[in-house]
Amino acid sequence: MKNIFIFTTLTLMFIFTLSFFTKINHVEIINKNISEYDERDLNYLCTIKNDSINIRILILKHSREKIADDDAKLAIEAVKKASGNGLDIKDVGNHFIDKTQKLKMVVWEYDNTESLKDFVSKQMKINAIQGDTLILFTIGHGRDDGELHNLGQRSEVMKALAEASAENKQKVLWWQLSCYAAAKLPSISTLTEDQKYIFNILATSPANKPSYTNVEGPIMESLFMSLAEKNKKIDPDQNNEITGNEFKKFLNTIKPGRGDLYFSTDNELPIFGNVVSLANQIPIIDRNGKQKDFPKDYIPSPKDK
Repeated sequence: MKNIFIFTTLTLMFIFTLSFFTKINHVEIINKNISEYDERDLNYLCTIKNDSINIRILILKHSREKIADDDAKLAIEAVKKASGNGLDIKDVGNHFIDKTQKLKMVVWEYDNTESLKDFVSKQMKINAIQGDTLILFTIGHGRDDGELHNLGQRSEVMKALAEASAENKQKVLWWQLSCYAAAKLPSISTLTEDQKYIFNILATSPANKPSYTNVEGPIMESLFMSLAEKNKKIDPDQNNEITGNEFKKFLNTIKPGRGDLYFSTDNELPIFGNVVSLANQIPIIDRNGKQKDFPKDYIPSPKDK
């Protein structure tokens, strides 16, 4: 009787132990179709693209005239053509904006640059992909004293856009279409540390010259199609990463001197391209000190105390 009790006890202990370790080592594999994932899951599924260029374009028109609509339409046509040829590019908005509230039927009216920053910041989040480039294409009249029609000084607009860029950690190319586009345009070096490395500007004309309608659309089409076709004129080393220097040289092949109107902190940094190694996408957790935000190419290493 004693032996039976011992045997039963040992058997139950064995079953319990086996069950416990089975639960620990059990890995549940779930097969799902894409349609079964919720939006949060899809963000993780679709944002790692190490070998592609991802671009979004947000169009902001500050002069309500037909020529502004025409330039916007040309940009959208360029986007559609390149998208149809394989480039990951999409437009995320085509809005009229106004500061003085004189325009009617505007999508957004704001009375200060903080409101502009908030509006643009919200638009930046639409269809955002980690590492992509957002082209902010502003269209409207400009003057050689730095004034942008219905918006205010270029310095004020630049400050608002750069703040929105930093708030979203979003790489931005401000493609500024206006006459005398470089007039009173502050240097990128005046921006804060968290702005200057992700905010870039392409002006359509120098400070002493006007800009013309129906010009930027064809330039965009040439750029987007070259990216779609992986043309060596835009990407000579074929690494799917377009640096500022490569971009400037490409622009100069379209029109001599046009590349000189591209402004960035460091022309060796990429303006287009989502080349991020898988290792750099692993979150860095500081378990010994205060948690910080690290740049994408940061490599943690031991330090002597």
